[in-house]
Amino acid sequence: MGLIQVPAVSGGVASKSAKISSGSVGGTYTFNNTFEPGQYIVNQTAAASFTLGGTTVSNTSVTPITVTSSTSSLGINISSLASWTSGTAPSVGSNPEGGISIANGFLYVMGGDAYARTSDGITWTAITSGGIMGECNTVFYNGVYVTGAYISSYGRIFSSTDGLNWTERVSQFGSAAGRPPKAVATNSGATNKFAISGNSGHLYYSTNGTSWTQGSNFSQQIFGMISNNTTYVAVGAGSLISTSTDGQNWTTRTQASSPGTWWDVAFGNGLFVAVGDSGHINTSTDGTTWVNRTSTSGTTQGIRSVAYNASAGYPWMAGLANGSALFSTDGINWISRTTGISSTVYGVDFYNSAYRAVGSPSSYRYTTNINGSLSSDYYANFIGPSTTTTVTS
Repeated sequence: MGLIQVPAVSGGVASKSAKISSGSVGGTYTFNNTFEPGQYIVNQTAAASFTLGGTTVSNTSVTPITVTSSTSSLGINISSLASWTSGTAPSVGSNPEGGISIANGFLYVMGGDAYARTSDGITWTAITSGGIMGECNTVFYNGVYVTGAYISSYGRIFSSTDGLNWTERVSQFGSAAGRPPKAVATNSGATNKFAISGNSGHLYYSTNGTSWTQGSNFSQQIFGMISNNTTYVAVGAGSLISTSTDGQNWTTRTQASSPGTWWDVAFGNGLFVAVGDSGHINTSTDGTTWVNRTSTSGTTQGIRSVAYNASAGYPWMAGLANGSALFSTDGINWISRTTGISSTVYGVDFYNSAYRAVGSPSSYRYTTNINGSLSSDYYANFIGPSTTTTVTS
């Protein structure tokens, strides 16, 4: 943080770096300092514009502030991480539980009424091939796209070479009605490069995404699946966490907390993150041993989705049942922000330089005016009228 050179004012110039010491994200923060009367120059590094003494200070400007009487506490209103904009996409129904997924550079969204993709996050193409709809994500590996669908009472598995035109590969998921796939993942290091599961814990695996083998059922319904290209991790009802190195043989792991249902799991920067009911978060570096991070989630809401994207300012993002989103730099400590979605956020990610969220009812939103920092550890430079100006940092 560079200092600003300004003309000397009465009493000489004192330059201090001040840290916000109290407050809540998105609310009012306080600098607990002593400011003598006079004019101050403020250069701040907060996430967005704030108001100080009635004057708006942006995160890119140098602003003079006049203090008329000695004060030890100046309130600062920090705005949200970013402004959210309602996007236009083909209707995905009131519960777009397929959420958002990135496959081969495209962003996909699936719901009970439609399936669509975009290459820019703004303009969407409806996917009509195969009548695909449902609650599954989309993955891509070695020239093949894979997703699951729910059509005419049966769960099905589809593959595609272009992500738009799809071929049905399994016509009756679990060989019974009412068994939609929920989660699919790829693992380049496994014998079986694709694995998919869902209702009743039915499991299928494939070496190429086109020919599939039905495996032994999980003990619970599966809602989320991911891999780090070495180990598959699947999560679901009954607080189930299970791992596999080949996509065929799975081992139940002991979770560090029991949410009832784990809704999703993601991997990034050497860390698996599982999210579930009542604000539960567990992390693991290997998928085998899990650490309870629930106390750092900052919420008691159900967490329905989680994603990692290294290009994001805050690479970890999670969606909540109350329409908010969580953000994190490390997957352990989280901060909550509103999204404008009125109900459950079923899918989140960072795509084409913006955070994305899809939720109920029929909501797709993306961020504009991303301001960077989410931490409550905000700083500002005060250059002001007296060498006796003191700042508690």
